[in-house]
This record gives sequence, structure tokens and C-alpha cells, in this order.
Amino acid sequence: MTSRPYLVLTWRAGAANDTAAVAAGWLREAGWTLAVARRGLSAWVRPERPAPVTERSDHALVIGRWIPRAASSTHDAAPATAEARARRLCRDGFGGYVALLEDPAGGPWCAFRDPSGAVEALAWTWADLAVLASGLELAPAALRPARLALDWRVIADFVRRPVAMGSAVALDGLQGLAPGELRRVGAAAEAGVQLWTPLHWVAHPDEDPDPELRLRETVQSAVAGLLAPYGRVVVELSGGFDSSVVAAALVRAGLADRVAAALHYVGDRREADERPWAQAIAAHLGLPLQPVTRPADAAIDPAEFAPVVREARPPYAALDTARDVDSAERLQALGAEAIVTGKGGDSNFFQMPTPAVLADRLRAKGLAAFADPAGPAMARWLRRSLWSVSREALRPGPVWSGEGPGRFGGAALGEIPAAPAHPWLAGLEAAPPGKRVQVAALVGTQLSVGASRRSRVADVVQPLLAQPVMELCLSLPSWRLLDGGRDRALARRAFAGWLPEAVAWRRSKGMLTSIYARRLAAGLGPVRAYLLDGVLVGAGLLDRAAIEAALCEEALMRSTEAFDLVTACALEAWVRRWQTLVPDRPPRPRPA
Repeated sequence: MTSRPYLVLTWRAGAANDTAAVAAGWLREAGWTLAVARRGLSAWVRPERPAPVTERSDHALVIGRWIPRAASSTHDAAPATAEARARRLCRDGFGGYVALLEDPAGGPWCAFRDPSGAVEALAWTWADLAVLASGLELAPAALRPARLALDWRVIADFVRRPVAMGSAVALDGLQGLAPGELRRVGAAAEAGVQLWTPLHWVAHPDEDPDPELRLRETVQSAVAGLLAPYGRVVVELSGGFDSSVVAAALVRAGLADRVAAALHYVGDRREADERPWAQAIAAHLGLPLQPVTRPADAAIDPAEFAPVVREARPPYAALDTARDVDSAERLQALGAEAIVTGKGGDSNFFQMPTPAVLADRLRAKGLAAFADPAGPAMARWLRRSLWSVSREALRPGPVWSGEGPGRFGGAALGEIPAAPAHPWLAGLEAAPPGKRVQVAALVGTQLSVGASRRSRVADVVQPLLAQPVMELCLSLPSWRLLDGGRDRALARRAFAGWLPEAVAWRRSKGMLTSIYARRLAAGLGPVRAYLLDGVLVGAGLLDRAAIEAALCEEALMRSTEAFDLVTACALEAWVRRWQTLVPDRPPRPRPA
């Protein structure tokens, strides 16, 4: 995620627009710099962290970085329509960008947000202007949406289906583009076209005879392309497989001398201590390891969310406030321009233990799949009997629609909306059961690309969420990704030559989930008061009795719900902040 601010004014080309001139004056007074002026458009950036702005010959303006793929047809004549040009951008390149596409006939500008979602895209109308921006915080007050209001229907959906935060915006008067979406700037959500979806790639399986080579080349290309512009970076090195693959690809791309530190957060308990694996991969790659001990007894203070609730979406990417604060400070101290993570490996390489993978193999191979050694291997991985796994594979569960755990939901939530929680979930029932699990995991991972303290000081680069990596892994059948009967099996074979054996074939994984529980327990009094006396409980969106029962030390230590409670704190902080700034959306006030 890059939080390099940008703001684009658009108006009907050919019309003399006095409003645009007035808005330009406000932007200059607020410290913005004009980057590009085109017919019917002006693009503005902040001088302290200017967003890259590139003018293209095909009536397109790219904000962020678009990286051409090896086989590209960018020298062909420009397609006539905005949709055709957006599809070509998506086909011929990748990166982290938003593209503004001009109508050659003088019609409205359209915006396309790349499938990685690395650059935010929010739109609104102001007088006769249509505005596209990375956020609201730095926009001149006079240029913000005139009738901004809290939409409690969307807030209720965030409680019920947290993945909705990846596409929906709970501020009426503001529209958010989903990753892979094309829409006329300022138009309603219904006018958008989802040009890129995971299900397209699921529906077109890859038959490459050497998927391991393809995966190595794809990850290597993504890492090299995304990191090329940076002179100084920090690498997150957890000791797990995914971050190790990204670090190894960086070194193989010849970028090791740009690494200021390999940052490793150390758990304070034996089960959370991954230092042996982090030390092994750092020594193997020659990277400067910087271990940081995580104080699990540091109390969670809801006030810690205050700096990250100023934007249009709740701060899902900044839930671990202690780590967010620490890494932001280290990035600044090291003078790093970017921090590189292994996010996305769980979903793309397929970490999720599920019998649905055997269901996919049954679809592909028929009953012969039961004679395949993959079945017993799958049962051993799941620590279940082959009979139990086979029975579940023959009767896959219902299609997931984005619901969260649900225990804390209040009576005012109402019925689940008919629309998918995220555009990528539309039509999910058509996918094989195992690929449904993968797509759902990928949708959840998208929430990690939001705003945080560290994204304010450096770009957060997540190569395993790059478009080509997603496309390849989605197009490989789930049983091929797990061929060998364990998580990430294909990826482990693909990258075994890049990593120490102990890391490549590691079976254990550090458990950091208890940190949330212990930090909540340390700050129990303030957190209880914050949630139980909060606006979400008051609105009936959170169940007071369930929250009260969960927020006691004994319950926290024996449950796995601490993460959901921290998420509730973040959403509560976001709603409280915006309640002081905007009214409730008429005609529906918040639930009583």
C-alpha cells in the first residue's frame, strides 16, 4: 500500500471551467503541487512524498507505477474505448497504480484501480467537478464532499461481513473503487465494471507442464519490478516460508545492497519465537537481521487508533498498533523508502487446511481420486481419518458470503444483504470448492493493503499480492498447489533451491495469536469501557452481553476471539471519529 497522496480534478473536456480554477487555488494554498494538466483534468501531488504520475500516449494517465510484462503489446494502436484501454493496461502490465482514462470524444474521465489494490481510489463530486483522490485527510476542506454522512447500513455490514471493508465505504457521498474495477469518476457504484476478478483465472486452469518454474519466474519478476525504484528498503523476515521467498527473490534480483535491515519481530514465548529460522534465512541470504522483541504485556489502548482513523476506511491494516508504531519509527530512522512483506503467500500458495481440495480433485479425476495417494496425504495433513475427509469432500459446505465469526453481532444487524460482501465473491458458487476457499482467503488478505502508520512514511510493497502472482496461483488447481499433501507443497518444491532446507520444508509455525489476547487482558478495564459504552453497542450492532462475557481474562486466554475484539475496537474508533465530523445518513439514522 502506498499512501503517497494524490488528487485529480476532472470536468467535461472542452468546457471552460471556473470551478476547476477555484479548486486549483485551494489546492495550492493547501500545499499541493500540480503534476499534470490535460484536457478536462488536472492531477495534484504532495511535494513531501509525490506520487509518480505518468502520461501515456493512449489517452491514459497513470498514478503510481505500472510495470510492463515481458510480452507486451503497448506499441499497438490505442483501443477506442476506456474499457478496452483499461483491459490492455491490465493485460500488458502490473504494479500498484490507478489509471485515468480519457474519452477521446470528450466524454467523462474513467478510473481503473489495479487488481493489487496497492493505491487507494476514492471519488466524489463537487459542484461540476468529479474528484478522484487517495484520501480525504489532506484534501482542502472546501473541496471535500459537500454532503458527507455516516452510512450505518454499511457499518452494520462491516460488523457482519468484515471483508466488505475492502471495497465498500461507510461515508455516504464518497465512492470507493474496488481492486480491478473501472468506473466513470464520480459515478455511483452501480455504474462500475469489474474488469478483473479472481474467478476469471479460476475458470481458466493453467496447464503449464512445469508450474514450479513458472512460479519461480513470476515471483522473481514481481519482486524485481516492484522494488526497482527504491534505493533503500526494509524486508520483513518472520522466519516463515512466504517472507523468506520474497527475501530470496530480492537477493536473486541483485538488490541485496539496498536492504537497510531484515526486520524480525520476536515473540516473548517459546511457541512464538521464530528466531532460529529467521537467523537461518538471513545468514543464507547475507541480509542484516534486526530482531525486535514484542512486549506482549503492553496493554491495548483504544486511543492508539486515533492517528489511523482519519481516512475513509477503518484501519484494518493497522490492528497491531504496537508493531505498526515500531516499524514506522524504524523505517524513518533507517531512511527506508519501502518495507517489503510476504503477505499474500498464505492465500496464493494455499496454506488453508481443508477437505475442499479433495473435492476439487474428485471433480477433476472422478472416483479414481479416492485411489490417489493424495487422499491419505491430505488426511494426515488435516489430522483426520480418510473417511471423514472423503465424506466432507463429497458434500462441500455452503458458499461463503463474507460473514465473520458472528458471535458478537447485535440484534440490529438485520438480514445479510443480497449483494456480495466484496465484488470478487460474486459468482463464487461456480468455482470448485477448494478454489472458493482460496478466493475467500485472497479477499481477506486484501484488507492488509489499507492505511497504517508505516504506510505514511514508506511504501508497503507486497509482491505476493502482485497481479501476475495472483493470476498464476488462481489458475492452478488447488490439488496441484497441495500436491504432496501439505500446505504450499508446490511452492515449497519451486523455491527449495533458494532457501535453507529447514525453512523450505518447515512444518511448525510461530503462533502470535495469543499476543492480542494478552495485550487485551493487560488493558482490560479501558477496553471494556470503550466497547461496552461505545457507539456500536449503543446502536445494537454489537451484542453487549457477548462482548462483556468475552472481555474477561479467563475467557481471553482460552478463546481465539481476541483478534475479532481488536477489530471491533478499530471500527469503534473509526465510527467515533467520523461521528464528530459528519451527520448520520438520512433518511436512515443509526439503529437504536
